[in-house]
Amino acid sequence: MLNNALGLGFGAGARTKVHVFIANGTLVAGRTVSLDPAKTGEDRARYVIEGGADDYVVGVALEAATAGSEVRVATAGYLTGVLTDGNVTAGGTLVAAASGALGLFAGTESSRPLGVSFEADSTTTSGGIFLFDLYGLP
Repeated sequence: MLNNALGLGFGAGARTKVHVFIANGTLVAGRTVSLDPAKTGEDRARYVIEGGADDYVVGVALEAATAGSEVRVATAGYLTGVLTDGNVTAGGTLVAAASGALGLFAGTESSRPLGVSFEADSTTTSGGIFLFDLYGLP
């Protein structure tokens, strides 16, 4: 069952893992977020920025956020309506793409796979996707 009671513009499954981070810039709901490597010490694991095509992506923002505010991030599980690059196919493996989008894994990317797509995207919006639990966060 999808949880739209949170006021999301997209769906998050009942078993989707959600963690709270701190935004280090403006974040848009439904886009990927990355840990902020520009921070120092433990703050690198607490602050997130808009995701890019890198290995720092930790999940998808479940809400919009501004710098310094807390943001809920889906770190694993089922989602719908996530931003894509417009090239996602059913059964495709997903990777981080530019500007907070998810793209189709071609095998040449330097970043690791983030999940799988159950349906092809509709322009730049995903159907059902499953994010892998990359970090084993509780």
